[in-house]
Amino acid sequence: MSAVDEQRRWGHRAVAVSDRAVVRGCASLERAGKSLERLRRLLRRNKAAGVLLDLGCGNGFFTEGVSALFDEVVGVDFSREMLGRFIPSSKSEHRVLADARALPLRDEVFNTVIAVSLLQHIKPVEDVRKAVGETLRVSKRDAFVFFSFWKDAVPTELFLSSLGSFSSNVKRDLLSKVTRRRYVKFYGRLSHL
Repeated sequence: MSAVDEQRRWGHRAVAVSDRAVVRGCASLERAGKSLERLRRLLRRNKAAGVLLDLGCGNGFFTEGVSALFDEVVGVDFSREMLGRFIPSSKSEHRVLADARALPLRDEVFNTVIAVSLLQHIKPVEDVRKAVGETLRVSKRDAFVFFSFWKDAVPTELFLSSLGSFSSNVKRDLLSKVTRRRYVKFYGRLSHL
């Protein structure tokens, strides 16, 4: 599927589904709320603060849900229709129409980056390396990063190899956790990885 076709698909999905949690890929608002609360706790526990990048923010469901923890929030998505459903609630929330594989953002800007269920939508799957590379480029050296994705859609080894020099320290720990689960959650501070 081409990037244009993928944009159209997400555009149709944004328009056709009125429930913001369902558009985001959650089966129900209740399940989305639980996922959001777990993400909030994780961010608080890791003292995430400063400037947040929500990569693949879609309609802003998770962006808005964690924005109170940050001084400034930037949501990036490549679907104009999805971003149209994300209405920033303050001057410190921003929307950017862009592809995760080529971010129009400066190097080392973000203290925290979240990419909730983004990577499995990047096609071809080899382009996951570009998206992860761009994420690392725009993240500060001690940034807290969070990726989640379906293991069946993004091979774990491909994801780990995308981390480059960071992957050697986490490979064994992550692989032992990943083999037991269908949905991968990878997070940590870049300075510790």
